[in-house]
Amino acid sequence: MPAKTGASHAIASFGSIVLGAYISAHTSLVTGISRSIGDSVLSTVGLSLPESVTGMLLISTALAFLWGIAYHFARHSSEAASASAAADLSTPPQPDAVDVPEPLRDVVSEPYSSPDSIASVDAEVRSHLATELAAARSVLDDVHDRLVESGDRDAAARVGSLAETVRQAEQRITSPQDGISTDAVSLRDRSAVVSIHTDLVAAIDRLHEELDALEQSLPNPAGEHFETVHRRLRDLETALERRQQRLDQGDNPR
Repeated sequence: MPAKTGASHAIASFGSIVLGAYISAHTSLVTGISRSIGDSVLSTVGLSLPESVTGMLLISTALAFLWGIAYHFARHSSEAASASAAADLSTPPQPDAVDVPEPLRDVVSEPYSSPDSIASVDAEVRSHLATELAAARSVLDDVHDRLVESGDRDAAARVGSLAETVRQAEQRITSPQDGISTDAVSLRDRSAVVSIHTDLVAAIDRLHEELDALEQSLPNPAGEHFETVHRRLRDLETALERRQQRLDQGDNPR
């Protein structure tokens, strides 16, 4: 502020003159040095002033210089602190960040930053899982039809059983009452929800890998491919059970 700056300079000038006069009168060493320098300056510029006045003016000038340096640093450090505080107030506090693991990178667009956004993320993951399960069921249906055409009805029945398991998992995922509610207190642990979603999406990815292998093995599928797909489906069911446990905890917080 102009008034604040002007007052500071006025106080500095008055204080420097008074203190300079005191030092000039009571400190012989400083007084001698200042008068010697003053004489040199006055002889150079052609002025004639008493030695006592010359010494006092030099000391006052030095004091005013030191005051200006101190005022400058005090003012600018205060402005920096005020600017930092203003920035803190203008920027709303951010929740703790939760890294999204690689399996979720292309699935989740909402942050895990609040109960509302956790519910939104869960809806995104469920939609992704439903789409991927429908695609997996379509692959199994195609494999089933090809096995029926080739006359391998036993293998066709086993593939049909796998397709039914996928259909049941799809129903669980798309069930309206299976979504995370925003008031599920225990589900505000974002890291736990991230872990659950990661398990589900990773299980789906592994299932697709094994379905690709099963397709490649036709028209003579080996038993190991069926067993591997079964294992992947069990992994998915385990992840679904774990998610259900968290849902139950959210409905009945302890």
